[in-house]
Amino acid sequence: MRTFEINGNLSGPRGLGSKYPIFWRVVVGVRNYYMQYFGEEFMNSIALYVDNATSDSGQTPNITPVLGKYLVIKLHITQGYDAARIAYQFAHELMHFVFYVKYGLNKNHADEKEEAICSAAALIIVHKFYPADFNECNNYVKSLQRPDYRKGAEIAEQINYQFGELINVI
Repeated sequence: MRTFEINGNLSGPRGLGSKYPIFWRVVVGVRNYYMQYFGEEFMNSIALYVDNATSDSGQTPNITPVLGKYLVIKLHITQGYDAARIAYQFAHELMHFVFYVKYGLNKNHADEKEEAICSAAALIIVHKFYPADFNECNNYVKSLQRPDYRKGAEIAEQINYQFGELINVI
């Protein structure tokens, strides 16, 4: 059984087109970074499928448990998105994956603390891998209407953008 898969249809004409190689590289890179901290066994303990939104996909980005067996991360990447924005979305949703692994597929919906940690994780990833885009991303998060997302910027700054420190907050 596969434990991780990126939807291959995203590379086709109805998918991301020329952005697919960037999408693939960023998603795999972020996942590999998480694996360094959480370990391969942990990151492979629940099957994960990564897809991108199409029209009428509902709220995206999101992560959804399916049939109590696997998780689907659906991002919202368009042709205009760059690698930093892909990394931000995926890192945020992948931290939700971590919560599912830790607390089970039947865990309650994400609360304010979980959303703040996920937002912090996304900022830490952008800070580390896309520093030229960090200020724009950080300002975006600080301007969001939801206070739980904004709190993520505060948490990331307090721990000096150290991913290992964020894990201790979970």
